[in-house]
Amino acid sequence: AWQYNCLGWDVAWCTLLTRVAKSAAPGFDWTPHLPAIFQKLHRCIELPTDLKGSTRREPTPGEFEWLFQGSRIQCMSKLVAHLVSPGDGYQASSLRSHMERLLYITENFVHPSNGGSWAQVLVRLWSGICTGLNRRARSGAVFGVDSMATLQISILPPLLQARLAKSPAVVLLAARGLRAVAELGPGVVLPAAMPSLIASLSGDDMVSSPYHVHSALACVASLVPLLLADNQDGPRQLELVLQLSIPGIDINDPLKTNATLVLYQAVLLRRPLGERMLEWVLALLTQIFEYMAMVDPPTDQEQEGVENLSSPLRSTFLLLFQQMTPVLLGEVLAWIRKRLCNDMLFAAQTEVKYLLGGLCKAEPVRVLAGLMPLVHEKTVGIPDSSRGVEWWLMVADGLVQSGGSSLLPYTDQLEHTIAETIEHDDAKIARASAKLLSRLMAALSTVQITEFRSLTPQSFSRLDAAPETGELWEWERPESWGELQPGWHLPTSAEIGFAVKLLERFGDRGCELFGAADGMDKAVRLLKSVVQGACFLGERGDDEPSPNSNGMCSMTGGKMAKGSSLQGSGGSSELSGRADGCIARIAQSVHTQLRDMLDQERVNLNVKNLKKCLELTQSLLVDRWNWSNDAQVEYSMLKGLEGNACASKN
Repeated sequence: AWQYNCLGWDVAWCTLLTRVAKSAAPGFDWTPHLPAIFQKLHRCIELPTDLKGSTRREPTPGEFEWLFQGSRIQCMSKLVAHLVSPGDGYQASSLRSHMERLLYITENFVHPSNGGSWAQVLVRLWSGICTGLNRRARSGAVFGVDSMATLQISILPPLLQARLAKSPAVVLLAARGLRAVAELGPGVVLPAAMPSLIASLSGDDMVSSPYHVHSALACVASLVPLLLADNQDGPRQLELVLQLSIPGIDINDPLKTNATLVLYQAVLLRRPLGERMLEWVLALLTQIFEYMAMVDPPTDQEQEGVENLSSPLRSTFLLLFQQMTPVLLGEVLAWIRKRLCNDMLFAAQTEVKYLLGGLCKAEPVRVLAGLMPLVHEKTVGIPDSSRGVEWWLMVADGLVQSGGSSLLPYTDQLEHTIAETIEHDDAKIARASAKLLSRLMAALSTVQITEFRSLTPQSFSRLDAAPETGELWEWERPESWGELQPGWHLPTSAEIGFAVKLLERFGDRGCELFGAADGMDKAVRLLKSVVQGACFLGERGDDEPSPNSNGMCSMTGGKMAKGSSLQGSGGSSELSGRADGCIARIAQSVHTQLRDMLDQERVNLNVKNLKKCLELTQSLLVDRWNWSNDAQVEYSMLKGLEGNACASKN
């Protein structure tokens, strides 16, 4: 028997009716059933109103719980979307009146001052209705112009009110619904929505109501394709938003910063930058440099969060520099070179590397020609100070990660720079040089994307929100990865040959340092960087580069592609033999050192050297290369000794 006042049964009824509405014959008259349908929908929302019979809810019978696992809001939104009929007849007018009544009853629950649970439920419902109508339109459904315009005018005020909420999830649901309803009729939605969005970005709202700014940025980001396609005020309004949004990059408000950068990505994916935009670009870069100057060095607990904030900044750099004309890029390159000489942003190492990586991917030959001689001069020529040497090694680290074959003219300079600094008495300089060596070897031996403008928004960072809010750009997902045709860089035999040369020189040098007095620290540091860089040489990929299951791809490189690994490139037999021989020598040297330490540490355990050697062993022999059984047994014994030593020390 039917269970009245039971949410589970009401949702089941809604699900069945949705299926009927979707499969109903065109022209079916739903008008007589609309009052009962909307009364049931109101009950499913479970608002605290005085509707008859809604004050007490019966629990779902246990034997029927498996029937009610679906989302009630999703079912309700689909039902309403399928009830909208083509044309401007009486049924459309009746449905519109019922929807307006439902919106009127529920609008107070999404007021910005009401942060209750009903706000997210209702905004998800409205956004789902807009998304459902949009999907029907994309599938070929034709709606009446007048009825659709009236529906848009009715649902637009609640969405604009919902975007003022403090909850990021509610804001993104509102932005998603706004994008969906705007696509059904940009001429109705954009003139009504853009003035309020622009007002939130100007005046006192930028400071007094930061969550209003975040919501406005998210909504404008969702409307970027429609604004660019608008032949009237859209481009002018978008340019004004770009000018007003620069203060949104704020070290004290990560949510607003993220939304600002996602807005820039949405614009840069679709519009190149000419010389006319120089003033805006320099103002943006100035704000970013001020942001980086205030970044604190991350602690171990904060590292993950900092990386998440850096990700949208990296995507913005990749698109910003690639969309510039050669003249504009030349002006920007001169400006950045000057800032790098004046500012040492050690705390923002990740952000600086992303900046230089994006710059180098745009025009690697030109960028390296402008900065690499300066790096060599500042590190090996007449360095200003030890701090300056460390800074310019970090700059070189950012440049080489995207250089590829453009690095070949600077091999002598890079090798000389590393050789002069990797054994430096200053541990910070030595560590920076070791990172440069590892990054350089990886850059020379990995597949990398070189062109990002053909990718979709899903390939870049997204606005932070709950998963159920959906994506702002879900309709821009390609059918297959092959449609995108991004540019790829495949390593040549010359690049891999230089990587093998670095492996041989510094790998052998690290083995020599094991036998030198006080050489343990330098040997471990050098060999660990060499091994990390050689990890990419060790992979033998057979497939062409491809994205992951989400349609996204690594922007820093990936495994070796067919025809580019040691076994598949020109002269591969010789290069493979040299690399394997060097790895074998390193493994033997580490193995011997561990044997000696094992004999000695049974009497006098040196915890510091033991831990360093264990790190190296794990990096070289456990994670990447198969070691002998005897060596594995000794490694296990050393691991046990380390635990005993730490316990004794504590």
